[in-house]
Amino acid sequence: MPQHFYSSILPFCLLLTMVLWKIPEVSGIECFSCDIAHDNSECNGTESVRQCPITYDTCLTMVRYAAEVGKLQITKRCSKRDSCLTQKRALEMHAPCDVNEPEEWVCTNCCSTDLCNYNAGSRTSSYTVLKAIYLLLLPRMHVLD
Repeated sequence: MPQHFYSSILPFCLLLTMVLWKIPEVSGIECFSCDIAHDNSECNGTESVRQCPITYDTCLTMVRYAAEVGKLQITKRCSKRDSCLTQKRALEMHAPCDVNEPEEWVCTNCCSTDLCNYNAGSRTSSYTVLKAIYLLLLPRMHVLD
């Protein structure tokens, strides 16, 4: 190749490199992520932050209570909006989001901004834990009467 070719293409390559360097990386939103934690604080540390794949545009949070387990189970993860909403409807048909239900309930939240699932579950968990303890102890209190 002639020397002239290299000298004419070099500025173009440098310019292309500079342009590509300035283009931000395209990625999905960030979500807190955890599996079956028993307290919302277990899910919200910096070690729980996940960069979602570009096609995942939603953070899913599921708070479940089952009497046989006796504890809250909090799950947070990246999701796709349609999938999150479908899962929310299906879970709530099985066990509606009713914290007054002493046996089993599931509350699901779908949100779509960075780290939007930080507090999802925290309001539910503190109130619900107290209520669940009360409901679990209530039958035993009647025995004492």
